[in-house]
Amino acid sequence: MGRNQPSLSRIIVFCSILLLSCLGLVAAPVSIAHADDGGYPYATYDGQGSNPAAYWWTDPSGSGYSPYGYAYRNCTDYVAWKLQSLGVGDGWTRGLGNGGDWYDNAANRSGLSRGTTPQVGAAAIVPSSTPGFGGYGHVAYVEAVNSDGIITVSEYNYDLKGDYHTRSGKPSDMHFTEFVYFADKMTNPPSGAGGTNGGDSGPATPQIFAIKRATDPNGVRQVYAGTNTAVTEGWWVSGGDGMHVHEIIKIDQHNIVGFDKVNLPGGTQAVYAATSDGVWEAWWKQDGTSGQSKIISGLSGVKGVFAYNDTEAGQFVHHLYILAGDGPYEAWWKDGGDGVHLGRLTSIAGGVTFTMLVGRDGLMHLYVAVPTWVYDVSWHPGLNDIQARAIMNVAQGDIRMVAADTFGTNGLLLYTMTSTTVWQSYYTPGSSIETHAVVVGQTNTVAIKKTNTGDAHQLYLATADHVQEYWWKDDGTAGGGEVFRLAPGQNNVGMIDKVTDGAAQDLYVGAGNWVHETWWGGGNSPTPHSLFSVTH
Repeated sequence: MGRNQPSLSRIIVFCSILLLSCLGLVAAPVSIAHADDGGYPYATYDGQGSNPAAYWWTDPSGSGYSPYGYAYRNCTDYVAWKLQSLGVGDGWTRGLGNGGDWYDNAANRSGLSRGTTPQVGAAAIVPSSTPGFGGYGHVAYVEAVNSDGIITVSEYNYDLKGDYHTRSGKPSDMHFTEFVYFADKMTNPPSGAGGTNGGDSGPATPQIFAIKRATDPNGVRQVYAGTNTAVTEGWWVSGGDGMHVHEIIKIDQHNIVGFDKVNLPGGTQAVYAATSDGVWEAWWKQDGTSGQSKIISGLSGVKGVFAYNDTEAGQFVHHLYILAGDGPYEAWWKDGGDGVHLGRLTSIAGGVTFTMLVGRDGLMHLYVAVPTWVYDVSWHPGLNDIQARAIMNVAQGDIRMVAADTFGTNGLLLYTMTSTTVWQSYYTPGSSIETHAVVVGQTNTVAIKKTNTGDAHQLYLATADHVQEYWWKDDGTAGGGEVFRLAPGQNNVGMIDKVTDGAAQDLYVGAGNWVHETWWGGGNSPTPHSLFSVTH
C-alpha cells in the first residue's frame, strides 16, 4: 500500500484496509508472483509497537522509520531503498510523501523528470485520488517494460501485510498512470534502464528548525514548521479527511530565523516570520482573503520573534518581541492606528536565543541569552519600568536554548540548555536565585521544552536523534523515559513542541523536512507517526 505514515484515524484506516482487501487485488487480470524479500533489508521487521492494521512495522527498539525516511515495509520505503541501491542519491528520494503523492511532489525537485509512459528504473505511481486506495495511492519500481505494453513491477505492502512481490500487466490495469524517472540519477542502472549515470546526491533536504502546535479560532489542530525558507502549516480534524498542508509564507532570501503564530479578532490568523533584518506578517481570514508584507525592517542579527496580544482601554493591541544583535525590541500597533511602533527595550549585545513568559503576577519577562549569560528583562505592561537582571552564568560559553515557567504566586523557573547540560534556576522577583543541574552528561543537545500536566512538571530534552522526558512532582517523586526516536542513522532533529490535549499528551518533532507526532496518555504508551513533510 501507498502509505508512508500511520493514519490519524484508526477507524478510517481499518475501513480503508477492508476496502482495499476486497478491491485492490482483483481490479484487473494481472500476473502476481510472491518472492521472499526482494533484497529489502527490513523485510522481517516486526518489533514492539508494530501495528499492521496501520501499515506500521517497527525495528526492535520500536521505531517505525527507516534510514530512507519512510515507514518500514511500506511501498514508499521499499522504492526509496531500491532506487538508492542502484545509486540514486538520498536527496532525490527522501520526503516525497505517500505513494500516491510522489508524482506531484517530484515536480518540486528541479532535475527530476515525470511522465505517463513507463520506463525501466522509474517509480510507478497509483495517484492518491484513485478509488479503492484509501486516499494514499501506491508506488512501485518498474523492473521491465515489454514491447507489447506489459510492465513488471516490484513492490511492498500491496497485499496489506508488509510483504514483497512482483506483478506484471498493463499499467492501466494496475492503476499505474504516472511515472517518475530516476534512471539518469543511477550510478549502477539495471539492464534496460539507460540513463546518464548522473549519480548526484540530489537537492538539499529542507531542515525544520522551528515548530509550533496551535489551534485556529474554531479549535482545529494546527502544526507550523519553519525552515530558513518557509513556514508551512499542517492541519487536521479528528476523524476527518486526513492532513492538509499549506505553505503560509516563502522567502527566497533563505534568511528566516524564527516565527510565531497567533489568532486575531474576527477569526483572522497570522504568522510572523522573523528574518535576519526584520519581520514579515502573513495573515488570512475565514472568508479566504489573505495578505503578507514586511512590517519591520532595518534590524540586524535578528534571532527570533514572539507575538503577544492584549487590550488597552478596550482596544486590541498587537505586540511583537524581537531579539536583534543589539538587544530585545518591542513592536506594537493598533488596527486603524498610526502604524507600527518599534523600540529597543534594553541593550544586550550578542544575543543567541530568547524566550517570553508572562508571570502569574502580570509581569512580562524576556529571557535573553548570550553565550555565557542569561538575563531576565522584565516590566509591567503599560509602565516604563524595564529592568534587566543577570540570572545564570555558563563559563564555557555554549548556551543554546532557554525555556521558562512559573510556580506558586509569582515564582519563576528558568531552564538553560548547554551542549551537555540543562540547568534550573528558580526565584521570585527581587529574591535570591537558586540554580542546579537537572540533566547532565548529554551529547549535542538540540532543544528543550518545559510543560506541566496536572501536578507534574515535565521537561523534554531533544538531541539529534531522540527526545527524552523528565518529570517530577513537588513531593519529590520523579521519573521519565524516552518518548521519541528517529530510525537508526537519522540524526536531524531540529526542534520540538509539546502540548496537553485533553487526556492526551502530544509531542511534535521537526526532523529534516518531516514533522512527527507522538501521543500518549489514558493508559496508552507513546505512539509515533509522521504528520507531513515540508517542500521548502
